[in-house]
Amino acid sequence: NIDSASASLAINGAQATFKDLRISRGSSHINGEGTYDLFSQHFQLRLTGTDFDLAELSPLERSRIKIAGKLDFSAQASGTTQQPDVTANLRLRNITLNEEMLGDFLLDAVSHGPNLHLSGHSEFKSADLVVDGNVLLRDQWPAHIDLRFNHLDVDSFLVSYLHGHVTGHSAAAGSLLLEGPLRNLDQLSVVGNLTDIYAEVEKVKLRNDGPIHFVISQRALKVENFHIVGENV
Repeated sequence: NIDSASASLAINGAQATFKDLRISRGSSHINGEGTYDLFSQHFQLRLTGTDFDLAELSPLERSRIKIAGKLDFSAQASGTTQQPDVTANLRLRNITLNEEMLGDFLLDAVSHGPNLHLSGHSEFKSADLVVDGNVLLRDQWPAHIDLRFNHLDVDSFLVSYLHGHVTGHSAAAGSLLLEGPLRNLDQLSVVGNLTDIYAEVEKVKLRNDGPIHFVISQRALKVENFHIVGENV
């Protein structure tokens, strides 16, 4: 639900111009301005948004990992309704997973017509996460997205699946490749390569001996290389 919305609108011949767009919902705000030509269907649009709650975003609400933080964005769009060009910059602030602080993440999205390119990097205190990928904004939105990470805190992921058995800090390094339709997540496949993983389970410190390679496809997990060693085990 929107708390308030306002804008000024002017029409000059076939061109409609709006300015001073203001939309508010709680602490979240959107401001913008733009033009639209009714004959050519050409438009220009500029928007900024601040203080959106990550926990209220629909896909994240269904996650078994409790995700919190804030989202700010700026976006510029132009072209026609059939062939738009969009550039958006997103900052995810003070991200927490299961109430454990990670930091900020910056994501840039650039589209030309149906072709969307994503690139992003983290500003975490002691970890690195880089994202790079492409999405075709047609049909089921087929995607090819690479994630590369180092010293990434994976406590929240392990706790969600192992519950009370995780007794210490955990971290991982490696890469994930996501391929498939973003509008049908059941058909999305994940190829993972973990070069380094460390965890403490039931007070036993565990670490991989060699890379771990796995594939998740059609809700099935296949691990091709897996060798874990523990201290004093």
